[in-house]
Amino acid sequence: MTLESFIRYGSLWTLILGVLSLAFAVRNYRRQVNAQIFFEIAGRYHEILRSFPVREWISRLNPKDEVSMSPELTSGVLRYLAIVHFAFVLHELRYLSKDLWKLLQAEHYRTLATPLFVHEWNTLRVEFTFFPTFLAYVDSIQRGPARLNPDMAILRGIAAIGAWRSFRRKPSTAHRDSSVGSDFPR
Repeated sequence: MTLESFIRYGSLWTLILGVLSLAFAVRNYRRQVNAQIFFEIAGRYHEILRSFPVREWISRLNPKDEVSMSPELTSGVLRYLAIVHFAFVLHELRYLSKDLWKLLQAEHYRTLATPLFVHEWNTLRVEFTFFPTFLAYVDSIQRGPARLNPDMAILRGIAAIGAWRSFRRKPSTAHRDSSVGSDFPR
């Protein structure tokens, strides 16, 4: 190998490592941005929980409880819908990773399909008329199959992961046959 070919191959490997490093840096940056977005959205959800009337927020999960409507309750639902809209727009603009969106979407399915939010949505949907895709998103949640079972989105994800794990490649038979004379049981 001559010095010239050594320099050529060295340059090639340097270029390949540079491209891989750049791809790794972009991936890490995207993950950090998603983490920052998640913490911002989580902080906003936390603020909503603190400002929402406690009894109504807890009773939203029990469809048998009668919820007394009040301006504070309507205001809390509107603030919650604004945060859901914010997350939805970030998803549409592809600022959220798929995993983060699935996490947020599970919360949306769990909350927006409750009787309280269905009732208030009929009143508050006029606030979002300039966002027809968001209207369709909330409507699909409220009339979709997840309304019957709010954990359906989570169950689908768990089932998909289980199916993927069951279809993984099994160890090859050649590897297993090499242990035929082994003292260890199979």
